Amino acid sequence: MKHVLTFIWRDMRKNRVQIGLVLLLIAVTSFIFFFIRYASDGISAEYKRFAETQHQEHFSFHPNLSVGLNDDQQRQILNQAAIPEQELEQYGFDNLLQIHNLRLDNEAAVLVSELSKQYSFEFEKIRFKQAEENGFRYRWLTDADSRAINQVQVIEGRLPARNGEIAIIATTLGQRKLATGESLSIGGHTYHIVGKVSSPDHIRQYAVDQDYFLPIFVSPSQYESMTGDEGSYYAGRFRDGEQHEDRVHQMANDARFASFLPIAEHAEAVELIQAVISNSGMSNIFLLTLTLLCTGVFLMFLNRRLRLQQQSWGCLIAMGYSRAKLMGMYMLNNLLFSFLGVLVGLSLAYFAADLLIQQFQSQYVLPSYPKLIGVDSLLIGSGSIVIVFNGAAFWMLHRFMQQDVAALLFARQKNEHVNVLTKWVSRATVRLPFIQRVKLQMSARSLKMILLIGITVCLSSILFIMGLSLNQSSTNAVEHRMQGIHYRYDVQYDKPGLSSSHEQRNPYYLLRDKRLFWTDSSGVLKDTKMNILAFDGNETWLALTDVAGKELNAKLSEGIIMPTAKAELLGIRVGDTLQLHLGNKKINIQIAGLSGNGNPAIIYMNKSKLADELGISRDIYNGVFTNTVESEQRQSEGFHIVTVENLREQMKAQASSSQLSAVINQILGGVIAVIMIWLITLITVEENKRNMALLHMLGYKQREIGKMLLNIYVWVLIVAYIVLTPLAIVVVRAILDSVSQSTHDYIPLVYNGFTFVVVLAAILLIYYVVLSVARRIHARTASSGSIART
Repeated sequence: MKHVLTFIWRDMRKNRVQIGLVLLLIAVTSFIFFFIRYASDGISAEYKRFAETQHQEHFSFHPNLSVGLNDDQQRQILNQAAIPEQELEQYGFDNLLQIHNLRLDNEAAVLVSELSKQYSFEFEKIRFKQAEENGFRYRWLTDADSRAINQVQVIEGRLPARNGEIAIIATTLGQRKLATGESLSIGGHTYHIVGKVSSPDHIRQYAVDQDYFLPIFVSPSQYESMTGDEGSYYAGRFRDGEQHEDRVHQMANDARFASFLPIAEHAEAVELIQAVISNSGMSNIFLLTLTLLCTGVFLMFLNRRLRLQQQSWGCLIAMGYSRAKLMGMYMLNNLLFSFLGVLVGLSLAYFAADLLIQQFQSQYVLPSYPKLIGVDSLLIGSGSIVIVFNGAAFWMLHRFMQQDVAALLFARQKNEHVNVLTKWVSRATVRLPFIQRVKLQMSARSLKMILLIGITVCLSSILFIMGLSLNQSSTNAVEHRMQGIHYRYDVQYDKPGLSSSHEQRNPYYLLRDKRLFWTDSSGVLKDTKMNILAFDGNETWLALTDVAGKELNAKLSEGIIMPTAKAELLGIRVGDTLQLHLGNKKINIQIAGLSGNGNPAIIYMNKSKLADELGISRDIYNGVFTNTVESEQRQSEGFHIVTVENLREQMKAQASSSQLSAVINQILGGVIAVIMIWLITLITVEENKRNMALLHMLGYKQREIGKMLLNIYVWVLIVAYIVLTPLAIVVVRAILDSVSQSTHDYIPLVYNGFTFVVVLAAILLIYYVVLSVARRIHARTASSGSIART
C-alpha cells in the first residue's frame, strides 16, 4: 500500500494550494465553534455550580399588606399611628407605610409565612440601607456570612469584621476602578476595602451611577450604627431546590405579592447565563453552516481530481489493489486531514477564547472564569465536521469506484455539457462586444461555480448585515431614546407627595415591578414585569413618538403607550387589551400606541386615570421632570437625580458590547469571503491554465489575461447579491429574534439603502483584492511555464 499512499500524497502536493484552503476552511469552522464554546462551557459550568452551591434565589418579592390586611385592620394601624383618615384617601395604604416609615414586621411575617406554606418555599429577609453622594448610589448590606439564600462567596480578601471595613461586588465607580486594599470615602467617613465578593443575585456588574447602586457589605455592628431609612425585600427558594414554572406563574398572579420577580426576569442574576446560551446557539449555527460549506467545496475539488485521475485509479485496480483497500487508504488520509483541521482550529480557539472571557469578566462577577470545553461540545464540534466531511467524501468515492476498470483506463475527458443558462446567456449577449460576450458565457458555464458564488455571497451578506445592524441599532437606540426629552433632570423621590403641575417642573407617579397579563394568539395566558410611569402627557417635558416620529402623548387618554422594543419582544400590537395587577385591583387597559423613544423598561399612562383606578389623589407624585434641581431639594425626604447627559453617556457605554459583536461578525464575514473567493479564483485558474498560457505566448500581458479569463464572475456576484439579499435579511431577522427571545432584550434589524451599498461594496472590494493577488501569484509562476507543462 506504500505506492498508493505515495500516489495520494503526490496528488495532494500537486494541489497543495486547494488542499490548504480547504484545510483552512475546516480550521476556521472549528475555530469559530470552539472559540465560543471554550468561554461558554466554562462560564456555564461555573455559573451553575455557583448558583447551586450558594443557593441562588428562585424569586424575590414584597408582601402586599394592603391585600393581606382587611380595611378594619388598616384603619386600626393608621389610628394607632395618629394618621388622619384623609391621608388614606389621598395616598393609599401602601404609600402611607412609606411616608410615615411604618414598620409592620409582625404583620408581614405572618403573611409571608402563609405564602410560604401555600407555595412550599423557604425565604429570607434581605435588609439594606441606601445612601447617595456626588451622584453615586450606595446600598449597605450585612449578614454576608449567615445567609441561607443568595450566599456570598469571597473572591479576594475577606469579609468585613470591624467598623470601617467593607467588601464590594462591583469594581467600577464612575471612572474609578476599585480594588482590595484601597479606601473609599462616603458621607464623610473613610472605609477600607478588605474584600471582593460575589453574590448569585448580583452577578451583572453595572457601572455605578444614578440608576445603579454599589452593593457594599459591612459588619453587623457597622450596619446598625448607620443612619437612614431601612428597606427590605424577601428572597425565596422552593424547598425541593427545583424550579417550578407553573407555581411561579400562580404566584405572579397572586395579589398578596406586592411585587414578584422570578429569577428568569432578574437581569442582574441571569443575564450572564442568557448571554452564554445565546452564544452557544450562535456557535451551533456557525458550525452547521460552515461545515456544509467546506464539505461542498471539498466535494467540488474531489470530483475534479477524481475525473482527472481516472486512468491512474484504473491502473491501481488493474495491478491487483482491491477497491475496498484503495477507498480505505484514501478515507484514512481524508480522516487525518479533517482531524488536522479540527485540531488546528481547536488549538487556536484555546488561546483566542481569552478575549471573549475578558469581555465577560468586564461585565459580570463570578468567583472564577474557567476556560474549558465540555465533552458534549468537543464531540459535537469535532464529530460534526469529521463525520459530515468524510461521509460526503466516502459517498463520492464509492460512486466513483463503482465504475468498471475498462471505463476508468480508457476514460476520455468529456466535452463539457452546455447548460440551458449558457445558451440563454449566449442569445442575450449577442449584441455585446466580443470580450464581454465571452466573459459572460464563461461565467455561465458552470452551475457549480454559480452555486458556490451564491453561497459565498449569502453567508458574507448575512454576517455583514448582522454586524452593521448591531452597530447601527446600538447607535440608534441612544438617539431614539433621547428624542422627545425636553428636561435636564429626572428627580426621583423615595416617598410620594402631593403636587400639581407648574412651569418649573412636571410631576409623575412611578410604580415599579408591576405585572401585566394578556392572552396571546394561541390562547395562552402570558405575563411580564414592567415599570409604569404615569404623567399628564405634557409634551413640553416628554414627547413620546412612534418610530416614524409622530407624537403619541394625546393617545394617553385612550390607553397606555408601550415601548416598541418591548411590544415586539412580547408579540403585542396596538389595540390589544392587557390586564394590570395593582394589589387586589385588576385594571384592563388597551395599547393605544407604541413609542420609539423613552425608557424601554417603562410603559406610559395618564396619571389622572391611574389615580382614579387606585382611588387616590390625582396630585400624587414621586418624581418630577425639571430643568433646575435647587427647588426640588425637599427637606427630610430622600431623593436622587438622574441627569439626561449622564443617561446618554451610560447608554453609549452599554452600546459598546453590541458594537464589539458587530465587529466580530464583520471580521468573520470578511474572512469567509476571502477564503471562498480565493477558492473560486483557484478553480478558475485551474480551468484556464492552458488558455492563459496561449494568450501569454501571443503577447498578452498578465493584466489583460486576468481581465479576460479570471475576472469573469463579477456580474454573477452582483446578481447573486441582489437575488439573495432578501434571503439574507430573513435569516438575520430570524437570528436576531432568536437572540432577543433568549436574552429578553429586543434587538431590532436595521437595514436600509446604506447597508445595501456598503455590503455590496465590501464584497466587491474583497473580490477584486483577492483577484489581484491571485493574478500576481500566477504571473510569477507562469513566467517560466510553457504549454507542455500545463
